[in-house]
Amino acid sequence: MQTVDPAGADWYTPKSQADKPEESRVRFKIRGLVGTEAMDVSFYTDADGRMSMTSRGGSACLRAGLLGWENLTGPDGTPMDFDARDWKANVARIPPIDNIDLALEIWNRTFLSAEQKKT
Repeated sequence: MQTVDPAGADWYTPKSQADKPEESRVRFKIRGLVGTEAMDVSFYTDADGRMSMTSRGGSACLRAGLLGWENLTGPDGTPMDFDARDWKANVARIPPIDNIDLALEIWNRTFLSAEQKKT
């Protein structure tokens, strides 16, 4: 059985950055969740049977899986520093649509791919 590598962080560019020049796109360093981190993520099922992540689940993903960023600037264009000790301040600096995108990508990276499961 292969396990998820907790140190397996990698860069991710949100979908909202697709139309920007590559050198100026905002990128986020993220990793999948491990152990009890993943147990903090919750979902709900709507009337049509579709599952959605709760805001608490999204926060759990961002708290544990968001490790840094590149090219994130404030309203005046100055670079924004990532504070590894204050996840709430970091999340507050990111547009809400990107927070959702990041939380879902972190969750998806929590699980082994079909190829990894074969080994």
